Amino acid sequence: MRAIIFDVDGVLVDSVELHFSAWKQTFANQGIRLTYTDYLKKINGLPRDQAIKNVLPHLSVDKQSEIARQKQLLFLQTLNSSQLSPKPGVISFIKKLKKLNYRLAASSSSRNARLLLNLAKISPHLDLIITGDEIKHPKPHPETFVLASKRLGINPTSCVVVEDASVGIQAAKKGGMRTIGIASSQDDELNKYADLLVNSLKEQRKIISFLSANVD
Repeated sequence: MRAIIFDVDGVLVDSVELHFSAWKQTFANQGIRLTYTDYLKKINGLPRDQAIKNVLPHLSVDKQSEIARQKQLLFLQTLNSSQLSPKPGVISFIKKLKKLNYRLAASSSSRNARLLLNLAKISPHLDLIITGDEIKHPKPHPETFVLASKRLGINPTSCVVVEDASVGIQAAKKGGMRTIGIASSQDDELNKYADLLVNSLKEQRKIISFLSANVD
């Protein structure tokens, strides 16, 4: 393996609860009660427009856009009143990977990804950042991660994707990449698809062993 491609929300940045809170209020404004299980199955890991379609499939495009704007506004309001931090173990793990000469990228369907990485002070440690503004096809389409491997100049088969959503793991597998699932999201589907399942990036020894065993 030569490159590690990270999802952002729930993997590098502790932002899942902020997103869930914003989505929950957004759909409450539409008279819909969104549970965390619904969030995991229909929203987590997906761009806003696709998430809205999954919950409210019969809305007009204009109405979908209006709801997406509401969610973004609520999310930014929540973000401004919170102190954003990297997930436990992220910075030390990234530094260790750098010493081992891995190329590191963050690639997310979220248009907020770069903002989150900047606020959490993770951006300087990465070689590449791709956000939802650059992605046309949502997960489980592999574009999110294939685009990262292309820009890094590294074959997809030499990349490992780290994800907390099963839809993201599926996307990476479709792109021909190995996968590590972060179980902190409580996504029960992760263990069906991930090549390695860990609770957090603090499990460095286990992850490094996995990377070393999957050498080009």
